[in-house]
Amino acid sequence: MLQTPLLALVPIAIHEMRTMSFAERQAIATACSHTIAERADRLMFPTPGSKPSGVLTALARGFAAAAYQPGGITALGIHACVFAHPGVPRP
Repeated sequence: MLQTPLLALVPIAIHEMRTMSFAERQAIATACSHTIAERADRLMFPTPGSKPSGVLTALARGFAAAAYQPGGITALGIHACVFAHPGVPRP
C-alpha cells in the first residue's frame, strides 16, 4: 500500500534536502518520527471525511533524511541512498 507512493515521493524529498546540513536533516527526521508515531493510525484506518494525516509525507521525508546516512535506509521493501556503498540492492 505505501510502497508505490513512497517510490514517487522519496526521490523528490531527497532532491529537496540536497543542500541541507546534517543538523537540518536530523531535525526533519526527528519531527517526522513524531508525526508518524502520533498519527500512523489515521493513515492505516482513515475515517470518512477526515483530514490528511501527514504521515505519508513524514514517511517520505524521513526516508529521504535517512538516505543521506552511510548505507542509506531499507524499509517497507524500499532502499534509498544517495552515496554509493557495497551491498546496494539492484532492481
